Amino acid sequence: MNTRVTTDVAEAAAVLRDGGVAAVPTETVYGLAARIDDEQALRSIFAVKGRPVDNPLIVHVASTEQARQVAVLHNDAARRLADAFWPGPLTLVLPKQPHISDIVSAKLPTVAVRYPAHAVMLDLLCRVGVPIAAPSANVSGRPSPTTAQHCYDDLAGRIACILDGGRCDVGVESTIVDCTSNPPRLLRSGGLSLEQLRTIVPDLAADEPIVVQAPKAPGMKYRHYAPRVPLLLFDSLAALQAERRDGDGVLCFDSEAALLDGAVYAYGDENDADTLARKLFDGLRWLDSQDGVTRILARMPQPTGRGAAVVNRLKKAADKPLVIGLTGPIGSGKTRVAERWEQLDTNSINCDRIYHELLSGDIDLQQNIAARFGVGGADGIDRKALGRLVFGDAVALADLEALTHPAVLREVARRLEVAVRDTVVEAIALFESGADALCDVTVVVTADEPVRLKRVMARDGCDEATALVKMQMQKKSAYYEQRADYKLVNNGDEAALNRQATELLETIRRNRYGR
Repeated sequence: MNTRVTTDVAEAAAVLRDGGVAAVPTETVYGLAARIDDEQALRSIFAVKGRPVDNPLIVHVASTEQARQVAVLHNDAARRLADAFWPGPLTLVLPKQPHISDIVSAKLPTVAVRYPAHAVMLDLLCRVGVPIAAPSANVSGRPSPTTAQHCYDDLAGRIACILDGGRCDVGVESTIVDCTSNPPRLLRSGGLSLEQLRTIVPDLAADEPIVVQAPKAPGMKYRHYAPRVPLLLFDSLAALQAERRDGDGVLCFDSEAALLDGAVYAYGDENDADTLARKLFDGLRWLDSQDGVTRILARMPQPTGRGAAVVNRLKKAADKPLVIGLTGPIGSGKTRVAERWEQLDTNSINCDRIYHELLSGDIDLQQNIAARFGVGGADGIDRKALGRLVFGDAVALADLEALTHPAVLREVARRLEVAVRDTVVEAIALFESGADALCDVTVVVTADEPVRLKRVMARDGCDEATALVKMQMQKKSAYYEQRADYKLVNNGDEAALNRQATELLETIRRNRYGR
């Protein structure tokens, strides 16, 4: 297919009216557009981008009145946000009208709607005559396009038309607010800052969910904005310079460019978040295109104002370390495997240790446990009394886990956010707690009952009867094996288990990194 770049709005409108897709400009980033009443055209968006089908599309409208044809502005907060910031870089998640295709909404009862502030896009919407669905006009996962050339670099030969409206003024995607939550919730930072939103809705929630299974809006579940080469992030120039090696390109602030040589892109003043946002994706794309660049090292601004969107995009684009979930029944040898992997340059997060740390340091958790089990005291939780209450009592244990699992999960997610090495999350309740959703792969360690019994008695200093009760309270090996990606078998030979663990880690890393 020949891809034509044009400044003729009528030409692009004709492509869309005829059921085609086209790259079109907005004030945030360029979008890959199709009319929302043509399901074949909508499917083409996913095919062209390689976009997961459970990732909703944003619908663009030419007026608030047209927005009401797509969604229900159902509460006061939604109406106030629309009145204050439309047209502009704000997307609202709202209850959808019955006729809106499940392809647009990813089969959710909601739809994401935006009224853009871009003259060419508004002219196009008026000429097409119906709302337009338009995710970013790039290959899924790549840095978003802010010029027509960026669109051509990614989509030439895949689409008929690119409407050139110049460089995007904002440079990062729209801010997304879920107005179906009470209070409304920020789902994605973007062209409007949290501070601006809270001038209209002071109680707007801004804590992002830890684990997203069915995203209500784009940018929540999948890796986005990434260059082809690895991206590393730095809060200081000194740390960046200490890490830099041959083949590293640098995305830096204007004041730092003269201190660096080689492939360097200065994307603005450290305190000018608007310029940093406008030039971010151009910088990532330029560095990614330079011969000899094998990594990009990027300086991060303060996460205030539009700078929050810049930090968000950089973090989503950065190469995340591998996260391995490690689980199995009590006494199987999970900790032995985790220790071996630590020797092979992995970081370890032990969920049992986190649980005990939280019992001492998390006041809210202590109060909730004390209220449920009556084991509070002047020095916090009476752990021995708590242990006696839940030992052998499946109902009491389930009540305790309902309190502790969310707290442990939040702490695991926090530690993973700052991890710089491959990380092992060791948890006997990996699947029950939902921690497996934070992991790239999961591994179960199994062992026959005699091996487990011997290990539990040695570890806990207990008799055989007590060890058997502890083992019987846990899930059977089959439970873990049915859910895990890989299995290690511990036959009691520590050297053999170490060899298995070493070989498996090499396999997992090779599958992830291609080396």
